[in-house]
Amino acid sequence: MSQSVFVEYSDPGPNSLWRIKFIKELAAYSDTSITLQHIKSDMFLGINYGYHGSPSTKHTEVSCSNDAKNPYWFKDWKFNHGKVKNHQGFLKSNDIINLNIKKFYDKNGGYIPNGQVEYLR
Repeated sequence: MSQSVFVEYSDPGPNSLWRIKFIKELAAYSDTSITLQHIKSDMFLGINYGYHGSPSTKHTEVSCSNDAKNPYWFKDWKFNHGKVKNHQGFLKSNDIINLNIKKFYDKNGGYIPNGQVEYLR
């Protein structure tokens, strides 16, 4: 299952379109992974173990890649509803979702057992 989304201005431009691919057939809030693929470049949004954190916010750097053979690059995102309650178990137009990804390596390449959850902001 896949859908297209855009991130930019109210009118989608060719560089602002992304395809959402659900890993499972049915998307559920509790355990659904998705990938975000940039339509124009065919690259996926993810993180690399050699990430850089923002100096001011410490947010993790994300990047685009299509190197599926790189074991240190992760592109499978989890999502949940932006509202804590009253979402009725399904997404509707204009709903806000939160994306997170587990990183298994720190910026020095050290393994993180069970991973560390990072949120896309």
